Amino acid sequence: MNKNNEKAIYQLGLSTVGKRKELATLIIAGKCAPVEVLENKVLKNKFKIDNSGTEEVYEQEMEFFNNKNCNFAVLGDKNYPEHLYRLNSPPFICKWMGQLSKKPGICIVGARRAYRKEMELASSLANKLGEAGYHIISGGAYGVDGAAHRGSFSSKGKTSVYLGGGFYHLYPERHIPLFRKIVKYKGALLSFLPLDLPPHAGTFIQRNKFMAAAAEAVIVIAAGKRSGSLYTAKFARKFGKKLFAVPGTKGCDKLLEKGAVAVHSIADYKIIQSETALHL
Repeated sequence: MNKNNEKAIYQLGLSTVGKRKELATLIIAGKCAPVEVLENKVLKNKFKIDNSGTEEVYEQEMEFFNNKNCNFAVLGDKNYPEHLYRLNSPPFICKWMGQLSKKPGICIVGARRAYRKEMELASSLANKLGEAGYHIISGGAYGVDGAAHRGSFSSKGKTSVYLGGGFYHLYPERHIPLFRKIVKYKGALLSFLPLDLPPHAGTFIQRNKFMAAAAEAVIVIAAGKRSGSLYTAKFARKFGKKLFAVPGTKGCDKLLEKGAVAVHSIADYKIIQSETALHL
């Protein structure tokens, strides 16, 4: 991909695009020149694009990439993560610190205010699945997410954090040492948003969609009836991924009623391997 198109797609990722899905589809198919989209008023109106101010933001973000251990790939680039193409409307930009994994992923999510036994199960499952060759995916939050990330270290496995905001707003702040350790041990922090965009409810839901797309299976350890983890489970079903849940919380029990596979203890990691048909 030439630099002009790369820059144009990056700027589209910083823009407000009303018909994002349609535009992304055309770019992937090679039926639309990104540079022309930004320069042609008719095309900008067609796709409802507002790119005001993006030139300055682009320059600021490029300076960040030049000075940090951070990389990016735009839609259509050879380094753009394959799993994102599974989405109807893939993000125009993927940014990451650390190293992206090519191993099959298992997403482990759950309550922020989890009990110790739930966090121990998350950690143990991440450890066992890491030993089996899986890459652990989660959202970096307190509780179950953090336990899953930490559990991956025990097996020298790799783990990735899908962030709900830009790199200037790593969240939660108390997990910044954990994020640094993940990058140090060749895991990754991923973001799909402008560097200075703080996380909010909408970006967390979007993040959950990307995690479900990246994983071969999703395991929900604990969830209340309005837990954000249920969005990850919802997207897993939509994408045809295998869904597992631990009995005992309202959200998980509801998932089990709808067909999720029950996980009762660490011994059930073998069921997860079997059900995902990935024998590594």
